[in-house]
Amino acid sequence: MVFATVATYNGWSKIDFTIFTGVTAMILCLAFIIAYLLGAGENATVVLIEFGCNLIWWVFWLATAACMASVVSSVNGVYDPYGYWNKNNIRASCAFAWITWALWTLSTLLSFKDVKNRNSGGGGSMPTAATSNVAMV
Repeated sequence: MVFATVATYNGWSKIDFTIFTGVTAMILCLAFIIAYLLGAGENATVVLIEFGCNLIWWVFWLATAACMASVVSSVNGVYDPYGYWNKNNIRASCAFAWITWALWTLSTLLSFKDVKNRNSGGGGSMPTAATSNVAMV
């Protein structure tokens, strides 16, 4: 949603970074959804990779939101007689960037909790019942 509202303004580095972050985040999310649907979520390595990707994209989304806030402040004072800048699209993109950053923060915290639970033995698969060789009489 963030990149869709400003895609017509590509060519400006701040907008291009917003498009990059949005598209790669969408691809990353789809890849992890498919991986988890295929059962890869039981693999501790996949969970750790997800946490690492979440951390990296958390920084990307923070930078994207800051870039879009900068664009909003730049565009607000510009006299635009030809209507090149749709200020509402820029503002919407900025708002969605901050919302996405907040949601990505939540996702990163949940990934951290999952990694922490797996390392402490509190997560993962359910333990199986103990078996015995003693026959019940």
